[in-house]
Amino acid sequence: MPLFDRNRLFEELEQMQRQMERLSGQVAGRSRVYPPINIYDAMEGYHLRVELPGIDPDTLDVTVTRNEVVLAGERVAPELPDGARYHRRERDFGTFSRAFAMPDNIDPERVKASYRDGVLDVTLARQPEAGPRKVAITTD
Repeated sequence: MPLFDRNRLFEELEQMQRQMERLSGQVAGRSRVYPPINIYDAMEGYHLRVELPGIDPDTLDVTVTRNEVVLAGERVAPELPDGARYHRRERDFGTFSRAFAMPDNIDPERVKASYRDGVLDVTLARQPEAGPRKVAITTD
């Protein structure tokens, strides 16, 4: 009878590797921050493009204040058949939440979001700039 179970040993090594990858934040030179997102500035405001393949858009939550955007959701792991186990597992599963501070004031009433082909697009309009205003002077 062997002193150790070879399958159990590999499972434990794989679990240790995943923990080390999470701690280091790197896998093959790429950040493991999930979900990956691009934010760009356009004349009318900001645009967020978020990769969320395999996620039901009804489970996503986008919250916007004047200077912050919070994106939250969950990617549910698929059920494996009985007796099956991962040979390699690179896709992250579970809940996520990411917050982004915005450099300008955002108008929460004019935010638009759409989801297509696993990509969430969020358009954040800036607050209208306050222009000069003539102030009436009253006399007592």
